[in-house]
Order: sequence, then structure tokens, then C-alpha cells
Amino acid sequence: MRREWTGIDVLRLDKFYLLIRRFISKGFSLLKKNSWDSELVKNFMCVLDDGTFSAEGKLQGNRVNYHVATVFLEELRHFLPLKQQVIEVLLKPFISAMGKFPDKVLLAKIKSGVFDVLLKMGKRLLEVKKSGEEVDSGDDVVVFGTVALVMGFSAKFYELGSSAECRQGNRKVLFGLHSEFLKLEKDAAGSGFEFSVPDVLDRDDDEVPELVPILNGGSELLMLLVMVMCWRRNPLRWPWGSYFWA
Repeated sequence: MRREWTGIDVLRLDKFYLLIRRFISKGFSLLKKNSWDSELVKNFMCVLDDGTFSAEGKLQGNRVNYHVATVFLEELRHFLPLKQQVIEVLLKPFISAMGKFPDKVLLAKIKSGVFDVLLKMGKRLLEVKKSGEEVDSGDDVVVFGTVALVMGFSAKFYELGSSAECRQGNRKVLFGLHSEFLKLEKDAAGSGFEFSVPDVLDRDDDEVPELVPILNGGSELLMLLVMVMCWRRNPLRWPWGSYFWA
């Protein structure tokens, strides 16, 4: 898709943006069917990272990267809460990308689409707790806000911004996020409230589309990835098109 991106008819771009969103969502569904197995989660994120942010070659297809950064958290929302270790793996490529790539648009997209959202919800969650306001446990404020408060993002951004491998032009953004998350984490620590993500999940499986379970060490996940890599300009000619567009 990245290779063909510049040749896609502008009137058809929305379908390809939807395909990216569907791919991410279906990937999450497959991971859920396998109880968010740690190795499968790592493999999925490695493939996603290698095909977007870390892709090599002259045809970068940057808008694919931008859209992944924009919709990733939105699609992940349907599967939260998750264990802290799983969230760590899911967000790691986004944190790493902010330190090693010179693309300022990508840097801004990741910041606004992922970490600014978490910051906003973390601040709002603290306000809600302090005011005594009632809020549903499945509300975005609770789900995203808890992630912002417990993942230790301030230390991650400080470490990345201080590393020798970090691009000089990206340090300002990273240290800015470090400062904002540090203030948020200190406010949470001084609030007297405890925040944690669940160790054991009890979610209604009906919330997630029914998919074929992964067998043989993840062959269906690999098939899904191969199918997407084989995608070309006309989805109507693709024999598996209905899998994504149904």
C-alpha cells in the first residue's frame, strides 16, 4: 500500500484509510482471541512498525504512517482495559518513533493522536476523582486516564530524550511530554487515590467481532498481514476484499 500510495486516486483515499483502520482493528481482534499472548502482540507490533514507521526505501508512504498514528488509539479503545505489560508493547513503537525519525509531521501526529489524548484524559480523571463526580468504569476518562497515570510515561520520555540516539530536533517535544506527564503523575501520587490497570480481564466477548482463531503458531495472523501486503489499488479485484469491507 505504501508503494502504491502516490498513485491512488484521491477520490478513493477514504477507502484506503478505512482499510488501514480495519487492519488495525482486525489485528487487535485476533490478538484478543488468543488472550493477548505476549509473543503474538510483539510480532504484530513488529510487523506494523516495520511496515510503517521503520519501513525502508524511497517510497515512504508517509500518509500511511500518519493515519496509523491517528487511528491507533481510537481502535485500541474498543479492547481496553488491558494488562500493563500488553499496553507497554503496543505503545513502544510510537515512543521509539518519536526519538529516531526526522519527520516532524509524524512526530506531531503521534503526539496529538496518542499521548496528548492520554494526558487530557489523565488530567480529567484526576479532576473527576477529586470532585467526587460519578463516572462509569468504561468511560474514556477512566480507561485512557488510568493508562496515562500508571504507565510511567514521564520516565520513558526523559530516557528517550536523553539518549545519544535521539534526534536533536525531537528532544524539545520529548522533554515537553516528560514534564507534562511528570506533573500529572505527581498530582496523582498526591491525590490520595489509587490507580491501576487490571491483571485479569473480564470483558464481554460479544463486543469484539467473531474471527477465526489463530492456529499453528499464529498462521492466521501472518495470513492477515500477507493479505494486506498484497493489497493493490482496486479492492474489488482482491479475493479477500469482503473480509475487510463487510
